[in-house]
Amino acid sequence: MQRRNSGVYFIRLCVPRRLQEAVGKREIHRSTGCRDLRAAKIVAADLAAEWHRAIETVDLMDLSAIAAGSLQLLGDGHLPLVEAALALGTTPVLLAERLIARRAPFFVHADGWLGWQVHDYEQQLEHLRDAQGLVEVVIDEHKLGGLAARTRYTGRLRIRFDEEIGAIARADAAVPVSQFLHWPSTENGFVCDVPGPGITTAMLEVRRGDVEALRTSLAALLAPEVRAAATLGAATKAASVPLPPMGKERTVTDLTVEYLRRHEGAWKPDQLRRRKDQCDLLVELVGDIRLAKVDRLALRELADQIARIPDERHNVRRKYKSPAATFPELIALADQHDLPRLTTQAQARLLDSLAEIFAWAVRETMMIQNPATGLGGELLKKAGGPKAKASQQRDAFSSAELDLIFSAPWFQNGVGQRTPKGKFYAYRPHYYWLPLLALFGGGRLNELSQLYLNDIRLDDSGIAYFDFNLEGEGKMDLDGIEKSAGTDKSLKTINSQRMIPVHAYLLERGFLKYVNALRDAGHTRLFPELSFDETKGYGKAAGKWFNERYLGAELKIPRDGRRTFHSLRHNFATALGASGLRTTLKSDLMGHSRSKTLVESRYDKGASMKVLADGINGLSYPLPSIATFNVEAGLEAIQHALELKAVHGKKPRLEASI
Repeated sequence: MQRRNSGVYFIRLCVPRRLQEAVGKREIHRSTGCRDLRAAKIVAADLAAEWHRAIETVDLMDLSAIAAGSLQLLGDGHLPLVEAALALGTTPVLLAERLIARRAPFFVHADGWLGWQVHDYEQQLEHLRDAQGLVEVVIDEHKLGGLAARTRYTGRLRIRFDEEIGAIARADAAVPVSQFLHWPSTENGFVCDVPGPGITTAMLEVRRGDVEALRTSLAALLAPEVRAAATLGAATKAASVPLPPMGKERTVTDLTVEYLRRHEGAWKPDQLRRRKDQCDLLVELVGDIRLAKVDRLALRELADQIARIPDERHNVRRKYKSPAATFPELIALADQHDLPRLTTQAQARLLDSLAEIFAWAVRETMMIQNPATGLGGELLKKAGGPKAKASQQRDAFSSAELDLIFSAPWFQNGVGQRTPKGKFYAYRPHYYWLPLLALFGGGRLNELSQLYLNDIRLDDSGIAYFDFNLEGEGKMDLDGIEKSAGTDKSLKTINSQRMIPVHAYLLERGFLKYVNALRDAGHTRLFPELSFDETKGYGKAAGKWFNERYLGAELKIPRDGRRTFHSLRHNFATALGASGLRTTLKSDLMGHSRSKTLVESRYDKGASMKVLADGINGLSYPLPSIATFNVEAGLEAIQHALELKAVHGKKPRLEASI
């Protein structure tokens, strides 16, 4: 930094040697506009930071594209972020960061989203501020008018917070967003319930004028002769934007191999298996063609093929003794034997999964655009309605169904029935506890099935709570399966790590007494009778019992996918919704991600265990009379189960549920 004769300070910015020919200078001077040294240093730091950001951007963009410009960037209107990035020879992530720095708005197209119209964000949403001025925005459906005030919105919306835009651009999967603005207003917009619809990079849109303004500012760094040469070169090329070289060379197989390789360590085995199945489907039905040929028409033809895939294809492979049957072979079997085909919902889920794969390819600059965007939603609309929210893919149990479920002998008597020889071969303690824990604690099946006794704790005030965590030290009971420490536990998301108070109803039925008895008997897990499955954990056996044998075979509740063990969690969520608790507390108790709609940063001291316990204990259900759990008989049933494990190769033979 130096001072001119006028007393105003200026800075000399060095041009990196690699860019000196393009810029036409070895250094650039910028005035701070300040005569006070202290103020000049502050302005100089900002100027230097902006200069380094510009240099980094130019380094990572195509200089000829910056200099020559593109017809795509001219005029009014919007275009996808991925197309704008391609026009500048850069990545969507870098372009998003540069546009965010320039305070450019980002948009997304809503398609029948369910939420509330907001006319004044400051008045209609609760803002929690701490002493440091950090703010958290809380969405309270009651302040927004309740469920009756919700409406569906279709059209372009602006994403309200820059932090969320950056998270979307950097993520490999959809990022939930719940607050949007009606452009150009900064006060009114549209709010979806937490966590909000998932937004991917492929869905982001920007204004052409904002991208062109960025390009112009970067082009100003280049020497006139460089700009002239680039403009002349562009005029001699075809008007269409060429595909990137990588897209011309790579094939569908290359994409699937790279996609699985990049994600392998981050996915659980079951998720990896599903993704591999989807990649196999793509390669086998589309063929190993160049990515440049995978267009919208090819994906519509693929959708027609997916509609011919038989339902429950794993059972089809087993029934027709074809364990390695490819997707074309499965379709042939379905045609030959007139088998039931995939439901419309299953087809839509597959198309959405393929769209995620192609969205990843776009972010990695392997493709220009996502040819599968919106195909799943189109399919569901043709079938008679918009795509259902995740919360609508399962039904809560009705009062009559709850009465039926909790009328089994083990609930009425606190213990199941013995065989004529006095053995508990048709009863396990998890028959009693798992449904109750899900109903009064909201736990997912695998979260509950994998609980260790050390995960059930008391806080300083004596309140009992569940600690859903991934702690693994000393927690190895894998039925002989060799695993590294702690790998018998998994949670759906990072937000699933949470602490849930034990409901008073469970305490009254002897839950802590049973936990202490298990400890005294030398057990380490809450449900030692459950065997571990390498793919689905401890919840597989429990889910098979509850969903297939108990609900289906015994209670005759239709097995249509609408009512499963997870429905108990929906009952819990419904009860929470009617409790009047703050939205953030509901999210914490459910193990959902909170809204990321924070004005400055995420900040929350967290609720005390007493506040959470008061909220949990306020939940009630219309249940029949349930007896206190028979602890002694429960320990005996576990012993019988462990004996069967030893006899039947670690897997207990479970007879009829009643």
